Amino acid sequence: MGRRFSLAVLLFSCFIYFTAGLKGGDAALKKIFCLLLALALSLGLFAACGTDETGTFSYYIAEIPATLDPQVAASAVELTCVQNLYRGLYRLSADGKPVPDVAERCDISDGGLVYTFTLKEGLRWSRRWNEDKAAYTAATEENPGLPLTADDFVFALQRVFTPATGSPYAGLLNNIEGAKAMLNGADASALGVNAQGDRTLVIRLAQPDEDFLKKLCSAGAMPCNRGFFEYTSGSYGLRGKNSVSENVLNNGFFNLTVWDAENGVTLRRPSPEKGQLGRVRLIPENPVIDRPVDSTAQAPEAATPLSRLSAGLSNAEILPLGSIDGAYDQFTFTSTVWGVAFNCNDAYFSNASIRRGLSMAALQKEFSSLSPAFEKAGGIVPPSVTLAGAGYREQAGSLLPGEQDARGLYISGIEELIGAGVIHEKTEGKKLSGVVLLIPEEEPYHEMAVQLSQVWQKELSAFFSLKEMPLSELEAAVKKGDYQLALYPLRAARNDVPALLSAFSAAGTNLFHYQGVSVPSSGASLEACRNAERQLLEDFPFCPLVFETTCFALSGCKDVIIDPFGPILDFTWASMA
Repeated sequence: MGRRFSLAVLLFSCFIYFTAGLKGGDAALKKIFCLLLALALSLGLFAACGTDETGTFSYYIAEIPATLDPQVAASAVELTCVQNLYRGLYRLSADGKPVPDVAERCDISDGGLVYTFTLKEGLRWSRRWNEDKAAYTAATEENPGLPLTADDFVFALQRVFTPATGSPYAGLLNNIEGAKAMLNGADASALGVNAQGDRTLVIRLAQPDEDFLKKLCSAGAMPCNRGFFEYTSGSYGLRGKNSVSENVLNNGFFNLTVWDAENGVTLRRPSPEKGQLGRVRLIPENPVIDRPVDSTAQAPEAATPLSRLSAGLSNAEILPLGSIDGAYDQFTFTSTVWGVAFNCNDAYFSNASIRRGLSMAALQKEFSSLSPAFEKAGGIVPPSVTLAGAGYREQAGSLLPGEQDARGLYISGIEELIGAGVIHEKTEGKKLSGVVLLIPEEEPYHEMAVQLSQVWQKELSAFFSLKEMPLSELEAAVKKGDYQLALYPLRAARNDVPALLSAFSAAGTNLFHYQGVSVPSSGASLEACRNAERQLLEDFPFCPLVFETTCFALSGCKDVIIDPFGPILDFTWASMA
């Protein structure tokens, strides 16, 4: 409205000046013209000359990235940065389908084992080798960046399977021929990936995988320049000392301009078109001093995600289901399962009968009524996770065991622990002593934990101490193994069933210190995944109680691609609404 008004002021002033000219140039009218012109300028008619018309997207993050190395990046904020700093062979579209990115085309052999990619022409990195300075410097129009070649993808995938890298994508991509051999110490030449010239990349698989192109959209499959990697001498992807981006060589739609603990991360799109999103600010959360999107917005005290969104402090927030109206674009996803986490290293909870008894008692309770975001869990893998393009949970069905004698199982476990000398019956009685259940202080999870404790008291005469703490501290304690029991959210970090089940494997995160199941590798069949999940639900290192649906609210921006597993945000096609 301000610009329309200022335009009217300017047109009126021009009219005055024109008529004054016809009358011989009345000095007073010319003076009025100058005043009106100044007013029009102050109202912002020409604001585009000095401001960013392309817009800024602001999003709050719990912590800044530790690395921007695509083959190592794992947290949601790291992956959001990588997704926008780099371009891979393929990229996920708004409907979750893989579409070509730097690949011009892909030819797949009849047997589905050989993928031949032809890269687009003219692809470049963000830096060039500067002979005068003997260093990599930012590319310019006059001095373009290094050419992006097929060998950059060869080297990237070799890094994924080099044991020293410790890449979290080794399991996701291990269907590539020779991948398992490399992980066991074989030379990189064993890997079924090779470049045939600068624009042709050939990848051979050990067995057909209809989800392979989707897996190539992951951070682990982003390119890595061999020369630049070696030049950084172990600092690749880390924050630089002289420049925040000096150890980052990217080929994506955005460049890195800010990366520090105080200001977070800023990504800028070089030469954005009008209306196109030009800047992304990932702002560290601060409950007292929140940074507004613009100077006119005022941060409320102790800002919550909802109040930040409402006040214009952010353009997107993760919110409880049903907490906002239709004023915002909303995307819902169910990628979290809440349940009881048992530390299988604990003397008590290494006993399977104890875990089964507590779990069967807990499964008798209906917790879904505590929140509209909850539904009774039918297994460990939540509904948003897919397998072979369809919902895994829908395909697998509920895998919870049938009704069992919870009290009988629990008493059997007590007897087994007495027999093993873990419980001294004469001094302790037939019970577990000193057990602490970690519970979140936030609602409705706190109430769920209290009701869980009451069920155990009623059904099993099991009395445990409750230790309340912020959810972030509880999650950290479980990851460190510093717990006995915990009401814990198991989140799918990516859309891959075996990756989620790796939380129960020594080859994965093994949060629960459980040794009783062989987790299938990425690309495994439905039956293999079902068998692994069924085994977990017989031994109960984790007892799933409810699936939680989360709402991602978006304001002031459109065409942002949202991967619910993180979530991870892709601003490739984004523009301001």
